[in-house]
Amino acid sequence: MENLQEEIIFDIFSRLPVESVLKCRQVCKTWNALLHHSYFAHMHLGRCLLQVDDHYSSNAVAASETISKVGFLSLMGPRKKNIAQLYYLEYDGNDELSYKTFRKINHPHIRRPDWDAIVGSCNGLVCLSVDHPRYQFRDPVNIWNPITREYTNIPEFNKADYSGLMTCGFGYAPSTNEYKVVRIYYRLGLHSAGQVQVYTLGSDSGWRNKGEIKYFLADHGPGILENGALHWVEYNNWNIVAFDLGKEEFYLLPSLPCFPPLGDYSFSFRVLGGCLCVVHHGGYDSINIWSLKKKCGEWEKLFSISYQSSKTDDYQPFTLTKSGELLLWNNFRSFYRYNSNTGTLEKLVDLDTDLRFYQAMPHKNSFVSLKALGEKCFRRRRGCNENPFS
Repeated sequence: MENLQEEIIFDIFSRLPVESVLKCRQVCKTWNALLHHSYFAHMHLGRCLLQVDDHYSSNAVAASETISKVGFLSLMGPRKKNIAQLYYLEYDGNDELSYKTFRKINHPHIRRPDWDAIVGSCNGLVCLSVDHPRYQFRDPVNIWNPITREYTNIPEFNKADYSGLMTCGFGYAPSTNEYKVVRIYYRLGLHSAGQVQVYTLGSDSGWRNKGEIKYFLADHGPGILENGALHWVEYNNWNIVAFDLGKEEFYLLPSLPCFPPLGDYSFSFRVLGGCLCVVHHGGYDSINIWSLKKKCGEWEKLFSISYQSSKTDDYQPFTLTKSGELLLWNNFRSFYRYNSNTGTLEKLVDLDTDLRFYQAMPHKNSFVSLKALGEKCFRRRRGCNENPFS
């Protein structure tokens, strides 16, 4: 291979999964240098994203075969201890051991096991938040890549004389080729007006004020990224509110015809099958999922799941596999698989009795470098070629 041009070598290695590239870095100094190049990171990510797009295209059946696994992050912790740990898991329908292997990740410190500590995962970068129980909000403070082990600290919110609520989000704007963090905070008693701030990675401009927003979005977790925009449900008037990360403007999406009267807070967002979806829990025995079709901009029911349940069950869908199987976690300790053809829910694995799930989120490993983006970053102190998963 020493006689091949660099462009050809990059093209060959960009077709390998991340784990194989990590092993190739250890072959020789030449390969190690090439596979740390920012151009290779860009090419590898672009090929991964192209495979995903082809996978969800109805005209690319053959291309879908190139995607054999679905990866995701899970935040777990002991039930009675004030600590949290992130794990990377993979699901492969042809390998029963894949979803029974929980790989710990060497990550920045998470102060306490709480919901929504993972603000978002985008192109291999993960945004983490910390909990401020005294002030009743979570603050996005870290961006991190588990593969490169780089992380950067974002300035925390100024909590002086503050009492209120906050929501946030993280994502990528294709139109401007930028990664951005958004936070919206509301002072108690002023829920009709929120203050919007945006942090752009590598801009060296810190948090920028974007003015007020009239919608109250702090009721239910971080914004969900899809197609370059973050999305929330505004429960006061049942609006679906989106924030375009490129234009940095809010806009409304078409509302679901089934939105209920005030008082029902059982709606949440997910991205399933490459589309924005709304999940509605109907009592304790059903889940309905609607998908927003990109071509026509209309909502279409994707799944309607009924099951025998008790009040302790809490099924939360988090990803859709290449074969159309829906993955869910239930009651903070079990993974399930839903087969739409048979209409059955199947338990895949139970956690250890001392652990519980707090969050599960799709994740694609990549070599995107925070340093190359222009961020002042740090690196976890482990061997330069060591696999980040323990």
